[in-house]
Amino acid sequence: MQIRSYLVAEHDCARLWQWLQRQDFHSRWMPEGGNWLPYVFAGEYPWSVQARCGIISRESERSTSSAPVNFMPATSDQVLEFDFDAYHDEHVNLILPNSTLFENTKLRWDLSGGYLQPNGDPALLFPCMTNPGPMALLAERAWLDRWLKTNRKRIVWTVLSETQWMPGLGRDHGLGYAVHSRAHRLQKGQIDSTKGKTYRVKPKGKA
Repeated sequence: MQIRSYLVAEHDCARLWQWLQRQDFHSRWMPEGGNWLPYVFAGEYPWSVQARCGIISRESERSTSSAPVNFMPATSDQVLEFDFDAYHDEHVNLILPNSTLFENTKLRWDLSGGYLQPNGDPALLFPCMTNPGPMALLAERAWLDRWLKTNRKRIVWTVLSETQWMPGLGRDHGLGYAVHSRAHRLQKGQIDSTKGKTYRVKPKGKA
């Protein structure tokens, strides 16, 4: 399952939401954030010179879509490599917050796996930095609500999942696979959801 989040201007959210209700997110065609900032350590993002240069480059390469309004991915993928750093002996995959989420804030790196508010409370967290599990970026709900209100933004999510049964190596059941896609948004403190689209993708040449 893939869950992607997007930020949109408050005055454009209604138009984007109407558009999202008609979309099928299969084939992963929606815009995505960048996928690597070279030579950037986790705690340097988004403040170091190297991180800022990478962010500007990402902005120039951002994909566009057929949406009626502008919106941006709320996250991007990052791979921490350790050729020049010995604090970990393997690569670590992270989902980084869009640098826009640091605007009008005084967030600071927590020296472990996330960012703290000025009062020391968590704001953004990467669970996979300290615990095994899938990549995710978590936001503290009250902090996110305040940031969205201050910056006149809204957040929406797209969900795409596929289910396939594998009968064994070299065997083909000919059934294809199931696809489910849906969108969600945070609206007046509640989660609104579109009607999900679920169907079977049939193999080529199959009825």
